[in-house]
Amino acid sequence: MGAGCSTGSSTQTGLPPTELPKTEKLSSGTEQPPESATCTVGEAARTEPSPAGRTAETSPSISARKLTILHFNDVYNIEEQEREPKGGAPRLCGKVKEFRQRGVNPLVLFSGDAYNPSLMSTLTLGKQMVPILNEIGVNVSCLGNHDFDYGLENLLKLNAQCAFPWLMANVFERGTDKPYAGAAASWVQEWSGVRVGVVGLVEEEWLETLGAVDVEDMEYRDFVEVGRQAARQLKAQGAELLIALTHMREPNDRKLAAEVPEFHLVLGGHDHHYVSEHIQPHNNLLVKSGETLEPLDGRFQTVRNRESNLGNFVADVWRKAARAHIAIINSGSLRSDQVHPAGTLTAKDFVSVLPMVAPTVVLQCTGAQVVAALENGVSQWPKLEGRFPQVSGISFKFDPSLPPGARILPGSVMLVEGGSEPQPLEPERAYRVAVPEYLATGKDGFRVFTECKTLVDGESGVVIPTAVRCHFLQLAVLSKWEGGGSKGVLAPLTSKWLRKAKESKTADQLDALEAEGSEGRQLGSSAPGRQQLTQGLAVRHPEGGHYVIAPRLEGRIVNVREPLQEEEQDGGRKEEEGRKEEEGRKEEEEKQGDVEELQA
Repeated sequence: MGAGCSTGSSTQTGLPPTELPKTEKLSSGTEQPPESATCTVGEAARTEPSPAGRTAETSPSISARKLTILHFNDVYNIEEQEREPKGGAPRLCGKVKEFRQRGVNPLVLFSGDAYNPSLMSTLTLGKQMVPILNEIGVNVSCLGNHDFDYGLENLLKLNAQCAFPWLMANVFERGTDKPYAGAAASWVQEWSGVRVGVVGLVEEEWLETLGAVDVEDMEYRDFVEVGRQAARQLKAQGAELLIALTHMREPNDRKLAAEVPEFHLVLGGHDHHYVSEHIQPHNNLLVKSGETLEPLDGRFQTVRNRESNLGNFVADVWRKAARAHIAIINSGSLRSDQVHPAGTLTAKDFVSVLPMVAPTVVLQCTGAQVVAALENGVSQWPKLEGRFPQVSGISFKFDPSLPPGARILPGSVMLVEGGSEPQPLEPERAYRVAVPEYLATGKDGFRVFTECKTLVDGESGVVIPTAVRCHFLQLAVLSKWEGGGSKGVLAPLTSKWLRKAKESKTADQLDALEAEGSEGRQLGSSAPGRQQLTQGLAVRHPEGGHYVIAPRLEGRIVNVREPLQEEEQDGGRKEEEGRKEEEGRKEEEEKQGDVEELQA
């Protein structure tokens, strides 16, 4: 069921009873219903929880009551899948019903992000998820950032059709004490003999990413302070088990658990920690669109944490189409959260990677502004934030042990183009930088881009999914071109777009910058985007001879506190090749020995 049913935060704080609560993070790939999904609560739960790190004493007379909690988060795809983890809405519904058929009455909690992003949501605006969530039997939910993707009015309409409340206690309509988006702050109810109180809390970081609602209408309040106050209010209402249902990154969930010990459980969403396999259901309906020799890693723990070959490919194609020196894409734009195996790529693969057709722009940025943007991109590491950058045209190193804003190593940012020697990025020189329009408006903390001059606006900018699709069309033409190499072959396909682009004033400004550079200096002998395709964008298939992609890690983003990924991969490959070579040599020696023995 999409990236959801994933392992989010499940943090336990001091609980007085004999047994600490256990929750079951529902995995749609689970073969058997879990047996340990119980939360044992004793009468002592009515007392103050014990301080962190200290076990509360319990009375032998305490009568235990069992409460089963089923929790899941971040689900947006409902299709059944053919390979494990199979997932799909029917399977998840079936697993929940298995509990009920066994006489268990589970408390079903959802941590948000249902209405987007998915291919189906682009058509239905998320309404396909309402009957699914109702059928699962969700009792309480916390709002997630992607639930706002199609605007406040759409969110309110969908939430009104849900058979359960949506919570968000720490975001208010500005200037009031009314929770934003018609949300409730908390929920209290007796469940299986236990009076349960649930509070919905979110982090400030993702509020900055909302593009379809006016953030100025929202007033954020610290989740620790609001959580502490809400927990005390729930306890005053007689709640025995206090649960924080959140849509935050795990570090913030852990902070909440540490600073608000009143909560017995923190059940979080927003994180995606498992690896799902590539699926190809209904192959007869899928159109072959391209081919890759390398698996493309689009997992969130990769693209939001380090260099990714999928990020390299998308950024390279986009930068060349936009005729920019540098491309910076926020990893939150790459949505598939899976490894796409080597082999055929379909149109559905492209949509899963880039489901949101968002405009892009080209800005004129100084080298110093580029570095500032990169600083923002790595400022939240190790949180798996969507602001983490995937890049083209540059490479850089960062040290996460340094404070945010000072993590990019001085002198490490290099301008890279094709087979040319890397050149240090010059602080005062102007560069053409392609970025999503979303970032150009300062979202995700990229406020430095609001200071940059716009050369190509969103109306004229390259659409990234279109650029990727066109790249594979170009490869198809390249494969059919007889007797020609890669030089110049793609020009007929791109010349029409280039002529059209040059008709606009923004493109004229772009060309002027290309000719003069900053202070009249040229940045290179040829314009970006006109060089031969390199770096895995177009390679011959070793068997078929046709052109495919084979993007790999290139050391564009180096965390100096971690070993280089590519070196590890190369070392592993060489070790495997050496092992096979040695086995082959021994096998040949044995065969030769057998032959000599027979001859004797």
